[in-house]
Amino acid sequence: MTATEDYLLISWYSYDPQYNSVIFVLDKHTHHYNKTVFLDGNPHIGGIVYDSVNQNIWIANDVHGGKHARVSVIALSTLERYQLHEEKKSITYMQTI
Repeated sequence: MTATEDYLLISWYSYDPQYNSVIFVLDKHTHHYNKTVFLDGNPHIGGIVYDSVNQNIWIANDVHGGKHARVSVIALSTLERYQLHEEKKSITYMQTI
C-alpha cells in the first residue's frame, strides 16, 4: 500500500491466471472506494510506492512464474484518468524495467 496526496493505493495479486492483478484506489481523506485499476498481463504484483517529486507510481512485479523480475511505472495523471468501464483494458505503463 502507498499514499499519494489524494489517494490510498492498494496492490492486489490475483491467484487466478485468467485475471489481472489490480490496484484499488481509495480516497485518502474519506477512505471510500474510488476505482479498480487493472494491470497489464498477469503479473505477480509486489510492492508499490509513490514518487511525489515526479508524481509516478512504481510497482514491483514479475512475469513468467517468477523467473523475471521487473519494475513498472504509471504516471499519477494516467491513473487519475483511467476508467476501466470506459476503456475495457489494462492501464498503460510509462516504462517497464
